[in-house]
Amino acid sequence: MSEAPLVEAPLSDMTIVAREVFADLKSNVVGYALAGTAYLVATTLLVVVAIGLMGLCIAPGLVKQDETLIVIGAVVGMIPYMGLIFAFVWIGFPLMSASLLRALHAQRTGGDAIGFGSLFAGSGDRTWPIVLFYILSQMLIMVGGVFFYIPGLIAFAVTTFAFPIVVFEDATPVQALQLGWDHVRRNAAWHAGVWILLVPLFVALEITVIGLLFAFPLLAAYQLIAYRTAFGPNGALTASAGPRPA
Repeated sequence: MSEAPLVEAPLSDMTIVAREVFADLKSNVVGYALAGTAYLVATTLLVVVAIGLMGLCIAPGLVKQDETLIVIGAVVGMIPYMGLIFAFVWIGFPLMSASLLRALHAQRTGGDAIGFGSLFAGSGDRTWPIVLFYILSQMLIMVGGVFFYIPGLIAFAVTTFAFPIVVFEDATPVQALQLGWDHVRRNAAWHAGVWILLVPLFVALEITVIGLLFAFPLLAAYQLIAYRTAFGPNGALTASAGPRPA
C-alpha cells in the first residue's frame, strides 16, 4: 500500500489515520495477528523465565523447609526477576516496537508483509537513541501523571506520536520530543480528534482475547501512519526546516 495519499491529506481530516490503520489491517489481517502473537509469546516467555529464576532461588529453602533460606532466596531472586522485567520494559519493548515500525513501513511501500518475525528484525543503527528516547518519554509520562493525570496524558500522546521520528530519522531523543511537541501544539485539534477516534478502539481490543492479538501492531500502525501523515515522506527534520503554516 502506497503512502503517497497520506502526504497529501490535510491535517483538518481527523479520520484519515483511523481509516488508513483499518485499511492496512484489512490488507494483511494474518500478518497483524502473527505480529501480535509474537508480542504475546515474547511477554509470556519473559514472565515464565523471570518467575522460574525466582523459583530456583527459593527452591533450596523450600527443600530444606528453612524459612531463613526462603527469605534470602526470595530477596536474591528479586534481582534477576526485576532485572528481566526492567530490561524488557526499558529496552526490549521499544526495540520490538521500532522493528515493527520498520516492517510496517516496508509493507506499506511495497516490501514484505509483516509477520511473526517483524518484531525481531532489528532497529538498524538507532538502538541507543530509541532506548534513550523511550526511557526519557516514560519519565515524562510518570512525572506528568503526578499532576492530576492531564499532563501525563499529554506526555503520552506526544511521546507516542514522536517515537517514529527517532526510529526513522537521525534525530536525538530530545529533538524527537521537541518536534513531536511542536507538531502537537500547532495541530492540537487534529491530534485530539485522532486520539478520540482511536482510544475506544484500543480499549475494546485490550478487553477481548482476540483483540489482544491486534493491539500491539495496531498501535505501531497508528504511530507510523500519524507520523507520515504529519511530516510526509521526508520526515520531521526536513519538515521543520521548511515554512510553517500560520
